[in-house]
Amino acid sequence: MNPIQFLFCFLTFLLLAACATPAIDEGKKIGEAGSEELEQPPTVPVLKSERVAGDTDRAVENYQKLLDLPQDPASRAETMRRLADLQLEQDETGTSSFEQSEQRLRKSIALYNTLLTESPPGAPGNDRV
Repeated sequence: MNPIQFLFCFLTFLLLAACATPAIDEGKKIGEAGSEELEQPPTVPVLKSERVAGDTDRAVENYQKLLDLPQDPASRAETMRRLADLQLEQDETGTSSFEQSEQRLRKSIALYNTLLTESPPGAPGNDRV
């Protein structure tokens, strides 16, 4: 068999093989795509709970417990700042005695001073302290 005959047989075989492939599914046309009803996801009811009142005393207790736990320096600084802020907030309510108020203020000042001495100069949040 010469090369021209071989090439002719090969091309004929390729042509027959191409005709034997299954037809390509073209899918739906654009006009038909919107005619189906879309399946809606199941709805989940939203139940509103009662409003939870903030409890500053409990928050102070929790932050004091948190200070006893090991923390990274950034988290410890944030805990100390929040605790001092909450103690000042407690004092602003005016429901405690002068001695209790003075004690809270001293604790807050001590926390702020510790925070500033442990933080490097120019650390973010120093201006708020």
